[in-house]
Amino acid sequence: MIYKPINIAEPLDIKSLFCLYMQHFVEGYTFSGEIHDFWECVYVIDGEVCVSSDERMYYLGKGDIIFHKPQEFHKFHIENPAGATLLDFSFTLEGDFTEQMEEKVCHLTKEQNAIMLMFITYLTGEFNAHPETKTKYYFYNALPLFEHDPVILRTIRLYILQLILSLSKNEIPIKTVETNETVLLKKALEEMNSCVETSLSITELAKKLNLSLSGLKRLFKKHTGTSVYKYYLAIKTRTATTMLRSGMTVSEVANKLGFSSPAYFSATYKREAGKNPSEEII
Repeated sequence: MIYKPINIAEPLDIKSLFCLYMQHFVEGYTFSGEIHDFWECVYVIDGEVCVSSDERMYYLGKGDIIFHKPQEFHKFHIENPAGATLLDFSFTLEGDFTEQMEEKVCHLTKEQNAIMLMFITYLTGEFNAHPETKTKYYFYNALPLFEHDPVILRTIRLYILQLILSLSKNEIPIKTVETNETVLLKKALEEMNSCVETSLSITELAKKLNLSLSGLKRLFKKHTGTSVYKYYLAIKTRTATTMLRSGMTVSEVANKLGFSSPAYFSATYKREAGKNPSEEII
């Protein structure tokens, strides 16, 4: 019998891991939020957590999961009296499925929860076997402990890939929780994005939303953890990254986004993104 080889395309890949922890958070705990240039996933092992992603807000319970895409501001707090136990891991993600994972928030199916149970069981076994973690069940970022163990790192990577592949076929979506404030924030972000290639002052934005300056500032501080200006700058930085990776020059991007000079743009980009814009050019 002649066997014909079947080539397997790689729809996605994970080349780097950044953080991994299992931790229990008590009622009243608040994570003020962050923005970074890689993906992050939060899975609820038990309890309930309120998660914000840009202008969207969700209440997640046991078996729920959320993916935060790169450059997406995210934070969470705990209102549940019993607290919440979370598995959090962050990673790079490349390939055809990346767009499908954007704004992915869902309740896992029985089969998907089985993947997570095996993942957690594996992690718990490795944590308990490690001298620095065997006396603790919950830790903050245990990943550096296994930095030089390629077997563990590759196994973690395979579990994450298996989960993402399963989510590309089947999911039970979770609806956002809308309040007057989140609706206003959504309108503010839409206005910022529409003006990303021009300039938009805080006064102009407040006027368009029928808010006072202090009201607009409070809205952003509460829901994004940062100022209006810093958030607008983050949007410009994210847009600049996309432009640079598409082949535009530093001068072209600086001019397109309304910066006074390429030098000023480069300095601003390095401060916000942590690297020179020329490093993004392919």
